[in-house]
Amino acid sequence: MKIAVFDHDFKEEDFIKAISDCEKYKIFPAYSNISFNLFLILHKKKYNKKTTPNDNYLKDLKNTYKIGSNVDIKSEAGCLKIINQ
Repeated sequence: MKIAVFDHDFKEEDFIKAISDCEKYKIFPAYSNISFNLFLILHKKKYNKKTTPNDNYLKDLKNTYKIGSNVDIKSEAGCLKIINQ
């Protein structure tokens, strides 16, 4: 089974296209709330800070998972640092 994990990020057209592509290529779409970064933070701690745009969650995500500010969380190495916690 193939799975695609993504979020909405207030990008309606991109979100709809991603869902459509998943159907087209028989991929299971796994998407979270409006921001995947927020989703990850909420798995580690209680968090109710409002931030906009979504990129502002990035600093809090890195602090929550204690990863360096220079780590690209979308790279394989960055994802593994988060997943392994």
